[in-house]
Amino acid sequence: MARSRMCLVNKRFLIAGGGAPEIEMSMQLAAWSKELHGMESYCIKEFADALEVIPYTLAENAGLNPIAIVTELRNRHAKGEKNTGINVRKGQITNILEENVVQPLLVSTSAISLACECVRMILKIDDIVTVRTQCLMITDAHLFNTNFGPSISCNHTVGGAVAQMHNWFFPFLSCLANLLPRLTNKNSEVPSADLK
Repeated sequence: MARSRMCLVNKRFLIAGGGAPEIEMSMQLAAWSKELHGMESYCIKEFADALEVIPYTLAENAGLNPIAIVTELRNRHAKGEKNTGINVRKGQITNILEENVVQPLLVSTSAISLACECVRMILKIDDIVTVRTQCLMITDAHLFNTNFGPSISCNHTVGGAVAQMHNWFFPFLSCLANLLPRLTNKNSEVPSADLK
């Protein structure tokens, strides 16, 4: 509760909860991506798809069918119901503002900003290094109840999980990194989510 108060002190805005702003931003970015061409179009579309993970996860954690919920959310927002979100207590989609389900704006913007910063840090990785080290020197193996003997040899792969995704993930991330300065520039034409 104290963090929510701090968020409201720093940025005095409340927005609808329940995944409503994220699905609206996703839809507007997807529409904007159709006006662009080339890699920029693909990157904006993927960013829009990534925003749908938030309502998807919310529905999944509430024990609802996430695919059906996100599809219904998209349909309701396409009809102009911009404050429609997931009502976890009722287990259905309702007008979230009428239910008084709100969240500080700073919570959403911080989460998205941190995710983008994480992507930028991953993009700075230009190589995957395999390191072979001596992990542990055991002088008295019986103290650890192991049968490994005097030394244990380990193989560590830095970024092993990332290495498996390099075929599709890194091209998307590099394109996104090129677009981030434009998306954060206040003078650029980025569609805004109108949640009234």
